[in-house]
Amino acid sequence: GGYDFYLVKTGPDGLAAPGQLVILIQGGNAVLMWPPNGAPSYNIYGETEPFISGSLLDTVSDTTWTDTNTSSRPSPYFYYVTAASP
Repeated sequence: GGYDFYLVKTGPDGLAAPGQLVILIQGGNAVLMWPPNGAPSYNIYGETEPFISGSLLDTVSDTTWTDTNTSSRPSPYFYYVTAASP
């Protein structure tokens, strides 16, 4: 079976949420991309339920992130990208 992936944009107090979130499935990996918003870094969260903070998967300074563990993720799986506090 396939995987269902969803993107929800949120942000901590005082930091704008990343916008225009895009996800591509490439070679079985989920590639998340978003435009820069001036934040020094971004937190990537994942969860099996919508609108829950989720588990921190990674913190990156780039505006792309690849989940190479999609085969171990349940379906559906929700990704959340937030601007990280400095």
